[in-house]
Amino acid sequence: AVNGELIGTATSPEGGWLMLEKGLQDFQFGAELKCPAGCKAGVLVRAQRQPDGGLKGTFIPFGEGETGIYTLTLDGAGKELAREAATGPIGSMVRYAPAPPDPNAPQPARGGGGGLGRGARPWAPAEWNDIGIIADVNTMRKLSSGILVGAAAVAMNGFGPIALYVGGTAEAHYRGVSYQDVGLKRFPKEQTSQYF
Repeated sequence: AVNGELIGTATSPEGGWLMLEKGLQDFQFGAELKCPAGCKAGVLVRAQRQPDGGLKGTFIPFGEGETGIYTLTLDGAGKELAREAATGPIGSMVRYAPAPPDPNAPQPARGGGGGLGRGARPWAPAEWNDIGIIADVNTMRKLSSGILVGAAAVAMNGFGPIALYVGGTAEAHYRGVSYQDVGLKRFPKEQTSQYF
């Protein structure tokens, strides 16, 4: 951490993770990311421990040419074991995504849950890019420069921490990292009005 930035330098092309402590299910995440050519970056959300000590969660990669949303499985050392495109895509206003289609039915080609994003500013490798994620029930939305650039249906039972990813051959810089738990509900104390 230097001057308000989290700077990640991968010691191998596979990269590594910075895990935040708090577990979340429904949340909004935002940051600015500078990811030059050769850099790989992204955010793992709802990361759940597996019996073998690894993690499984939803991975949202950011950077030039990154359009997908994936289910990612990691071993205990943080090495990627499996990556599958999330079921989707979904519409921009839906809260509960419909049940996944029959896996045996023919599927049109798609880019891993992406494909919305009209009007999004192209990724600028040498500049700060505004990134965001909205996780709500069984939907995951990916934002870039405030524009929805991807959405997919994900597992509804996911609950776990957020992790920042850095890989490839160049540094990734994150700044202004923030999140808000939107699943947290507080109810006022019940009372009966004197006029009732």
